[in-house]
Amino acid sequence: MYFPSKKDIWYVIVFLSLILLVTYPILFNLESVGFLFVKIDRSLTGIVIATILIALLMWFWLGTGYRIDQDKVVIKFGMLKWIVDVGEITDIEKIKNPLSSSSPALAIDKIKITYSCYSDSVSISPKKEEDFVRLLLQMNPQIKADEKIYRQQ
Repeated sequence: MYFPSKKDIWYVIVFLSLILLVTYPILFNLESVGFLFVKIDRSLTGIVIATILIALLMWFWLGTGYRIDQDKVVIKFGMLKWIVDVGEITDIEKIKNPLSSSSPALAIDKIKITYSCYSDSVSISPKKEEDFVRLLLQMNPQIKADEKIYRQQ
């Protein structure tokens, strides 16, 4: 089952700002702008660089989601991919941290999944997080789930 990522307004602002920063000099015929040691201007090189940067940003924006297949959670964040075995998941807790490390999420409101014997973790933000957690708990009842996310009936 596929769960798209929630998208917070703050992440929308950051992504749109980055796209505007890259396209502004091209659209309005301004002098070149230095961005990551690269000059972006109306030249063919500048347009190609801007197009590549926008494509990468859009890939992350549109390609972030979480799929539960058989006994695996497949986490996609643009070109990046994590695979977590549901049987290795030990804890799921609710967190709110815009800068959490290892976070393939587009929202501040996240769930942190702790897995493996080394207590690795990944923070994600599925739109229907209660359904996501319920499905994981059906597959592995040993998971300790935060009551803020999932209320057992």
